[in-house]
Amino acid sequence: MSGILKLMLSLALAACMFMTGVLAGNYVSNRKPSTPREPETVEVGQSSAPREPETREAVQTAEPQETEAETAEVNHLLSGISAEVLEYSFTKNEKTGWSVFKINSRLENQTDAGLMKIGYELKLLDEDGEELDRIYWSWTGEEFPLTPGNSLENLSHGQIQIDKEVKQILIMVNSALTEEDMPPIHVPQPGEYVYQALNSEHLKNIANDPPVQFDLWIDRGGARWETSVTDPETIDRLVEALMRVRIFEETGIFVTDNYNGFSMTFADGSSYWVSLNLTSLEYFVYGNDHIYSLADFEDFWELMHELTEETDYFHEDS
Repeated sequence: MSGILKLMLSLALAACMFMTGVLAGNYVSNRKPSTPREPETVEVGQSSAPREPETREAVQTAEPQETEAETAEVNHLLSGISAEVLEYSFTKNEKTGWSVFKINSRLENQTDAGLMKIGYELKLLDEDGEELDRIYWSWTGEEFPLTPGNSLENLSHGQIQIDKEVKQILIMVNSALTEEDMPPIHVPQPGEYVYQALNSEHLKNIANDPPVQFDLWIDRGGARWETSVTDPETIDRLVEALMRVRIFEETGIFVTDNYNGFSMTFADGSSYWVSLNLTSLEYFVYGNDHIYSLADFEDFWELMHELTEETDYFHEDS
């Protein structure tokens, strides 16, 4: 009996230790833990489609995102672009600790293609050759490409926080787009009529095919004034006034917290909107911001004030 009791006590003690280990979180499984799924990135305005069940066969036969031929083509393009830093300056503000930098670089196209965008990085080194920081910059051609055999100078400027003096800058080209990837686009010029200058076929033909709706909005000291216009006679007034507006000059003067504008919806359902910074035209060309003062804009601006009404756009219900 004593042997049986000892056996029963040993089994009970083992079971107790097992349960204690599980409750304490010390239980080790031989099963390989599953890898957590990365969160899915969804672009603004794009719905996330239901995820299909993943199969082993699908994973094994998935195509690479970039073929070897495409990689070789990109590398060949980048190898044909030379870059060098011509001069630079860093001016430190002792109060803020930030340094204003200006770095002038030369980019040369030794490829056989016209280039519309060149991205590069600038590695800042101290006197011991240690890296202090990196600056990522790019040049964009907008209307005119950098043609084969030609070069240009591009200025990088901004503010950066660094603890030591910059003694050397290394430059490396890391991306490029050709005319085929990024077609040249017209940049508005002084004297041009706005409806002809903004690269919209609908706007160019606005006299013969006017919009079916205008939406107008004005920021008046923080209050939002807006309206939607569908009356044909009022639309005609707006079109006539808009067709008189011309580009006066590019100023680059930006006024904060005063964003006005209007949009036009056409019969085919397409729309086009125009951004105004106070009364200046704000126009983006491949991400580059251009601000123009306007001539003969008074009539259209008066119509915007006449037609819009104050709204509770900025009001939040308690």
